[in-house]
Formats: sequence, C-alpha cells, structure tokens
Amino acid sequence: MALGDQITLLANGQELASVQDASFAQGAWGLTTGSINSDATAVTFDNVTVWSLNSTLTPSRQPGIGGSGDRQAAGSTSSGDATVTAKTLNVRSGPSTAYPVISTLKQGANVRLVGRSADYAWVKIELLGYDQAWVATTFLDLRVDPRNVPVASAPPPPAAAPPSTPKPATRSNVAYLVIENHIGRYLTVQVNDQNFVVAGKVGDVPGRYTFELQGTGRYRVAAQLPNEGSHNFDLYVETNPSQCANRSGCVALGQTFLQTYY
Repeated sequence: MALGDQITLLANGQELASVQDASFAQGAWGLTTGSINSDATAVTFDNVTVWSLNSTLTPSRQPGIGGSGDRQAAGSTSSGDATVTAKTLNVRSGPSTAYPVISTLKQGANVRLVGRSADYAWVKIELLGYDQAWVATTFLDLRVDPRNVPVASAPPPPAAAPPSTPKPATRSNVAYLVIENHIGRYLTVQVNDQNFVVAGKVGDVPGRYTFELQGTGRYRVAAQLPNEGSHNFDLYVETNPSQCANRSGCVALGQTFLQTYY
C-alpha cells in the first residue's frame, strides 16, 4: 500500500517491508512480479483486496466487507464458478427467501460454489465471515456443471413469527355507564335528557343496560326505583384514568362505570 511517501508491503495482514521515497508522494503505482531464475513465471491472485486510504486505513472493497455498515460480498472479477447477472443479488443464510438477507452481490461479481440445494434452485457460495451463504441459481451465469456441485445441508429454517392477535376495536371518545338491576322489577334511568328502562332480575340473572357517554364532561344520572325511591348522582367523564384517581363518580374514556341496584 502507498500513503504519501510511505510504501508498505503486506502479506496476510503482516508487514513485510516499508520504504519512504519523496519522489512517489503522488500518482499511480503498481505491483509487478517475476522470477530471478526463470523467465516462465505465472502469477495469479485470489481474493484481491483494494484499499482506500484517507487519514486512516479503511477497506473500501474487500470480500465480505462493505462500506455501508452491512457486509457486502464483492466477489472476484477474474475467477470463480459463476458470475452474478442481476443488478443486485441478495445473499441469504439459507436456500429460501424465508431466510434473512446477510449480504449482497453486485452484477458481474464472481463467486465460488461450495454446495447446492437438491432441486438446483439455490447454491451455497464462499463468503468471508459466514458459514452459510446462499444465492438463487437463476441469477447466476454458471461456468461449472451444477451436477458436479455437491448437495449441501441447509441450516434449520428461521422460526416463524407468531401470528399477531388482533386488538379489539376501541372508541377513544366514548365511556360506558352500565346499570345492573338486581331488583325483581324494572327501573327507569335518565342520563341528561335521555331515558331508558333496565329490566328486572330474572332468576339469578340481573337486568343489565349499557349506555354510551359521548365525550368528556359531567353527566347527570337519575334512576327511578320500583319502590318509588330515586337515586340521583353526577358522573364525570375524563380523558385519562389518572384524572379519576381517588375520585368517586368518575370514569375515563374507553372505560366502564358500573352502577348496581339491589
């Protein structure tokens, strides 16, 4: 790598040599190889890494590492068993779209196959940092006979999310007054200017009536009892339950106030 006038040679992450030369402070540079004893020299590179140097050393393109925070499989441009044909190809942790995406491959990236699904629909690829990396075969240009790729065991499928329980519909601007009549005869009730009848108890089952209180405020409740007596009270509807704390004759929106008669 070159940074300013500093040129450093690394192998497997280990520094082998480093020199300084002010004449190479800027511009392009390259690496050449050769043999001292023979002119017939063949050099190949596998998983070549390109680094972007700013104030610190940060990898901008390395197999299995992307610059966006997520791992991204860069692939090799000169070797591999298949080439990605899709613009962006998801790499998943198993041979199905039910498995989560763990990385992406760009169009033209080359990958090495290490396994396949029994139906040939998915192939397992080499991806740095992952034991399980799968892509859909339909988005690859294969350079090997898939019949020669061994069938790989798939990891356990991800647990299915539990079905969500629908919440009952609520009316946030309504409170409820329930009149429960344990007397053997009916009684009449008036809330503000509205009147209704609550049936009497039949056997062990009391009469019951539910009245909707629309919005907050004070409601005047007047019950005419069968013995010609009456019970009058004010019921206040508040927005929040905390407003009814330590208060009698109070109910919050969305809640129920129960009044019983014996």
